[in-house]
Amino acid sequence: MSKKTNKLSQISARIGRVERKCNRLIAEVSALRKALTPQTSEIDEVIGHLHRTATALREQSRSQRRYYSRIAKED
Repeated sequence: MSKKTNKLSQISARIGRVERKCNRLIAEVSALRKALTPQTSEIDEVIGHLHRTATALREQSRSQRRYYSRIAKED
């Protein structure tokens, strides 16, 4: 091997190490981004829908109870 070929292979190896470190940094930053701003999932939508439905049912129940309480007092 000539000195030039040896030097080029050393440079190539160093560039490879830098590239692998960058890949690890990108993976870590992506993981941090996901941890800080989690994406909504289908289960979150289902839970939200159930919460809204339960709230609406509670309000309907409250309204019906008031209505029947008024009717009972009138009788």
